[in-house]
Amino acid sequence: MNGFPDNVNDMMKHIDHLGDDSMDNHFSVGWSLAVDTPFQWTKQVA
Repeated sequence: MNGFPDNVNDMMKHIDHLGDDSMDNHFSVGWSLAVDTPFQWTKQVA
């Protein structure tokens, strides 16, 4: 995200904050399409 490489040690410093309001939670496009199955256009055209 934003061109920063993933670093597990840096992520573990924030493990208690994952999922709270201070994080910008997201997942990849592939997963977003997968969870919208069987709708082709992310449930906009059902």
